[in-house]
Amino acid sequence: MSLQELILSSSSTAESSQSSARTTFTPAIQLHDLTTTAHVQAFKTSSNANNCLAYVPSRDGLGGTVWAVQEGKAIVGVWAWQKDQQHLKFHLPERLTCLSISPNGTWAAGGSQTGQVYLWEIASGLMLASWNAHYRAVTSISFSSDSAYLVTASADASVHVFLVSQLIDAESPSSLYSKPLGSLGDHTLAITAVTLGKTAGVSGGRCWTASEDGTVKMWSFAAPFDLLATFVLPPSAVPTTLAVDPAERFLYAGTKTGDVYLIPLYKRKAQMGRVEAVGGEGAGAPPINLATPCVHVE
Repeated sequence: MSLQELILSSSSTAESSQSSARTTFTPAIQLHDLTTTAHVQAFKTSSNANNCLAYVPSRDGLGGTVWAVQEGKAIVGVWAWQKDQQHLKFHLPERLTCLSISPNGTWAAGGSQTGQVYLWEIASGLMLASWNAHYRAVTSISFSSDSAYLVTASADASVHVFLVSQLIDAESPSSLYSKPLGSLGDHTLAITAVTLGKTAGVSGGRCWTASEDGTVKMWSFAAPFDLLATFVLPPSAVPTTLAVDPAERFLYAGTKTGDVYLIPLYKRKAQMGRVEAVGGEGAGAPPINLATPCVHVE
């Protein structure tokens, strides 16, 4: 059986209100084939804000599931990959602003408008931890590729890194597990997106953050989480999403206006044509300015 590369996407009712009244728009989670762009599946009916869609991968003969925070509601909907109708519905302590599932399919984490972060065990449905991680809304939440770390970002311009093993330890006092292992704090406005490299985890690696201050920053994912480089977008460009290729050669930054900026993470040296990683000079290094986008999406 040949393998497919798929794109999972969702839409918001806020977007439909800005469209023409003649346009019929039913929000749903869509699944497309990356190679052919063919439509594969639609999971109905679901309206989701940014960073509110996640999935549990299929493994060991068990089918995976798609999870989505319902916009404006304290509810998470769950769909099986093989069915377009909702499979399960979970009621939450409060409305979530972001959701993430660990790559090993064991934990689900969500952040709220109040800065509260929740951690659940998927198999049992138990809430393992709940703590106030930020003093403003949590805008992004994600696990490292080895599921060992949880990274939260907020409108308070801060990014915190938590150790999952400490969060799930029933004997740890709340004052201890709610203390981050480290923080990334060089932005001046709300964080809009965070992405982690495939190697980010207990062995180190890199991660990237985007902010309403118009910058994208690259960080070491090893304590003390040093700043490696700052990329500055044009004044009118506000980054809202980030994606890095699996080999970490390029970073892509999408903006509110539909522009996508390509950020090379390696540069070629003049001597002997060798390449070296971009950044690494630290917080005092001059920022790298980005000129024109490589793609514009209507």
